[in-house]
Amino acid sequence: MAEVQFDEVRYTQVLFRQLLDAMARPGKPVAVEPAPGEPGPWGLPKSRGDRCVLGIGLTLLDPETTFWLPESDRGFGTLLQRHTRSQAASVDRCDFAFVHGEQRFPIERLPRGTFTYPDRSATVVCRVRRFAREPFPADRLIHITLRGPGIPGERRLYIDTVHPDILVAWREINREFPLGLDWILVDGFGFVCGVPRSTSLEWEVL
Repeated sequence: MAEVQFDEVRYTQVLFRQLLDAMARPGKPVAVEPAPGEPGPWGLPKSRGDRCVLGIGLTLLDPETTFWLPESDRGFGTLLQRHTRSQAASVDRCDFAFVHGEQRFPIERLPRGTFTYPDRSATVVCRVRRFAREPFPADRLIHITLRGPGIPGERRLYIDTVHPDILVAWREINREFPLGLDWILVDGFGFVCGVPRSTSLEWEVL
C-alpha cells in the first residue's frame, strides 16, 4: 500500500485556527487531529493525545522561538528541534513550556511578560489525562470555574489530574493581568482547551 503523504502546511494551518478558537472561548474543548507518522513523544507508545501535543509544537514553533521541557522529556525535545528547528532554552527564557499536569515543575520561573511588553510571556502546553464540561469518573477530579473575556458569566471545566501546587501558582501568577501565562491544555482523547492569562480561575477537588 502506498504511503500517505503528510501535508504539514495544511495540517498546521487548520490546527492554528482551532487553537485560536480555543483561546477565544476559554474552557471550551476543541477536537484536533493528531500529527501522523511519528512515535509518541517522551518515549511513550503512540497515543492520540501525545501526537496532538506534537502537532501543537509543529504549529507554534519555528526557528525564532524557544521551548523548555523537563529533562525527562528530552526525547520529545529532539522531535521538536528536528521538525521545527526551534531551540531549547532555560525555563526562565522560553517562549513555550511543554509539561505534564500531574508533575510539579518550576512554573514560578516562567516568563510572564512586563507591563511594557506583556506579550513576552510563556505559553504552557500542558498534557492532562482528560477534561470535559461535565463530571466524569477519575482518580482525582478537579472542578475549575473560569471567568473572564470570551466567557458568558462563568464556565465549568472538569480535569483529571493537575498537581495542586501548579493550580495555586497558576492563579497567583495570572492575578497581575496583563502579565501572566497563557495555557493550552491537551488531553488523551485529542481535545485542546485554551485558558488565556485574562481568565481567572477557582477550583475544588471532587
